[in-house]
Amino acid sequence: MELNFHFLLDAIVLQFQDEFQQVIFYFLMTKEYYEYNHNSHDDFYAELLHQLAWQYSNLGDYQSSLKIGLKVVDLRKQALGENHPDYLRSLGNLASTYSNIGEYQKGLEINLNVVKLKKEVLIILLKTIL
Repeated sequence: MELNFHFLLDAIVLQFQDEFQQVIFYFLMTKEYYEYNHNSHDDFYAELLHQLAWQYSNLGDYQSSLKIGLKVVDLRKQALGENHPDYLRSLGNLASTYSNIGEYQKGLEINLNVVKLKKEVLIILLKTIL
């Protein structure tokens, strides 16, 4: 686990210096390490993939971002459910990626679904509070 932590710290430092290629390198190394040493794809793995997709977007590699983003959405939906904030965040990022590649209708449809799901979550929270 110490190796994982080291790579992530380096990646975060490089991220703030706009060294996106280096960040991707470290995220990919961490991903490989994690896949090799862990049997399950937990939320740490999903977050790692989420950050990797974001870095590909920063570089303008929207196809790679889309491929990884679809996996993140699937992982988080299975692990967390449709009402979890991390799932909704990943779904919103996927919508942005579709827009970035020119599939505006698909991006809009996903964003409308995100708004619908967030509204449902808010109603549940309000009923819990009241």
